[in-house]
Amino acid sequence: MVELLVVIAIIAILVLMLLPAISAMRESARRTQCMSKVSQLALGLQSYNLSRGHFPSGVIDPVQAPIISQPQGFHHSWIIQVLPFIEEGTIYRMIDHEKSVYAKENQPVRYIQMEALKCPSSPYGSSGVGTTDYAGVHHDAEAPINSDNRGILFLNSRIARDEITDGAQYTLIIGEKHTPEINTMGWMTGARSSLRNTGTLPNRTGPMATAVQTLSRETIENFDPDGSQESEPWENSDESDAAFDDEFDDEELSDEAESETSESTEDGEFPGDDADAPGEFVNAEEEDEGPIEKFDVIVTQEKISPDDPWAATKTAGLYVGGFGSHHLGGANFAFADGHIKYITDDIDPAVYKSMGGRNDGQVIDSRLID
Repeated sequence: MVELLVVIAIIAILVLMLLPAISAMRESARRTQCMSKVSQLALGLQSYNLSRGHFPSGVIDPVQAPIISQPQGFHHSWIIQVLPFIEEGTIYRMIDHEKSVYAKENQPVRYIQMEALKCPSSPYGSSGVGTTDYAGVHHDAEAPINSDNRGILFLNSRIARDEITDGAQYTLIIGEKHTPEINTMGWMTGARSSLRNTGTLPNRTGPMATAVQTLSRETIENFDPDGSQESEPWENSDESDAAFDDEFDDEELSDEAESETSESTEDGEFPGDDADAPGEFVNAEEEDEGPIEKFDVIVTQEKISPDDPWAATKTAGLYVGGFGSHHLGGANFAFADGHIKYITDDIDPAVYKSMGGRNDGQVIDSRLID
């Protein structure tokens, strides 16, 4: 009897010793699956580039600049544009491309969750709007999403391969990000939910982030949270039609599209990419035909600490943030030439920052990336 108990104890100890190895093997398999999904998206971006002669816009919005991470604006993301190139043409055809992603016509599509956009290691569910665990690189520093960003996928961008003067093999185009379901506006939205920057090392967030503030206090103080900025750079612009000819098959944006690009809560406030609780959003302008039609959008707000160096930009909806993953020690990234690499979160900050810009003129030693 004693001998049997000893044998059982030995077997139990061996099983306990094997559990960490089994867990590590499972995570390694999930990381490999995740890398495959990043590769699929990278291939879609390359196919788009070959078809159109340039990479897709990080976000299409003919009026709003900079982009605010709140449910107002046209906000068509780069993911929408690449759908036909990742075998999701059916979903692409369901989208009304002349209306805001928040318009009622696009609500059914917003709630679709695509397997291609979910990391196998992510613990988060998707009962609300469809999410993405992958984001495009809009800039090499923490700054609002705008038309002068130095990444490849930014506001109304149309970057051709030869414009990536630092070398496509050294320039990041997409990477993993943390995506809590309660903290996103979904994959259709071209804001911080589908765009990030290399101003912060992977998996470094909050007050401990090493990002450098590049948004001036004047910009923050003068920013209008209601979205009615003093200047609208696309208004009366000779470039406004030409910039979107490829995206909409040579069709101009309709007036109706612009009228549907702004929603607010009933009291006029915009909870944003991160609002406190599920709420209702309605069109900002009432139509003559009748009352405003309401629809539900599930967004929530993370608590902003007064010690957070990004508190002002988060409140204004201008904060974008960096990349990160649910894997240990780093995240999967795709470069503009299509190759995939797992970048550790202890990479040299200067090297990582440089990889987020397409034309900063910095030379990157490839040994510092491996």
